[in-house]
Amino acid sequence: MDWGPTTVKTFDLGYDQILLLESHPHRRMRVLHGGVWLTEEGRSEDVFAISGEEVALHARHSALIEALGPTRVEIIDSVEPSALKRVTGMLEAAGQHIVQVLGRMRSRTTLGRAPQTI
Repeated sequence: MDWGPTTVKTFDLGYDQILLLESHPHRRMRVLHGGVWLTEEGRSEDVFAISGEEVALHARHSALIEALGPTRVEIIDSVEPSALKRVTGMLEAAGQHIVQVLGRMRSRTTLGRAPQTI
């Protein structure tokens, strides 16, 4: 099981209602209640899933989920490792910038005294 950062969206679908979404390797669909018929562009076979089952999406195309009755599904997106590294790098750079700004501010003031204005 992947314990990395994720986002989860829940959808309630009625009989024959369709959910169209973009599929990618870091996205999964979990059936919480009911059943679905999943067709994914670029995948040779369709998938039928019922309550309690989870299906990994693979292609970088469209996926169509059709409810086979009243159904609740979760769409789970895992953060791609490369995206997580980019965000971490940006946060580190921002932190270093803040430290530099605070260092310049500290060097311009004397402890216990207000900065002088010119």
